[in-house]
Amino acid sequence: MVGETTTSFGVAFTKPDWKSLLVRGLVAAAIGIAVMVWPDITLKILVILVGIWVLIDGIGLIVAAFRAESGAAKGLYGLLGLLALVAAFFCIFRPGVAASTVIWVLGVWLIIRGLFELFAAFGSGLGMPRWLALLGAVVDFVLGIVFVTHPDKSATGLSWLFGLFILLGGILLVSLAFVARKDPSGPSAL
Repeated sequence: MVGETTTSFGVAFTKPDWKSLLVRGLVAAAIGIAVMVWPDITLKILVILVGIWVLIDGIGLIVAAFRAESGAAKGLYGLLGLLALVAAFFCIFRPGVAASTVIWVLGVWLIIRGLFELFAAFGSGLGMPRWLALLGAVVDFVLGIVFVTHPDKSATGLSWLFGLFILLGGILLVSLAFVARKDPSGPSAL
């Protein structure tokens, strides 16, 4: 029932009706399927949007460089602004390459993290079972190797996985809609 409120952790929420849950679920499911069918396009659009944000941030940093009082602040803001502009234009005009570069850097980070976790697994004061720490180190290391050796496919795979999570969220909302339709006093979803 629309307008019915529930309280959770001291916050009052209005329960959505089953129709709004159904529409939200169907839209989410459609977007999830689209992301899974066209993961490369989705990834490129996301990188372009990030590029636009970085462009705006870079312009703001350059403006801050002109307004800064000290020479060091002017130089720092100016350098950061120029780097942001280069990154922004790279993301906007070469989104596929930019996404692969980010995945490659993430892969290097995961390899290094996996190595540190491996050494930490044999240290004292671990606070968890050693086998669990070793498993985490191996997963990070192997995932890092995959990202470094196949950045394009890894980016596409992450995009596809993101689409799957959106699709599953949509299915959950559709399920909640049918439950709410049968029992208006039933579950609530935001």
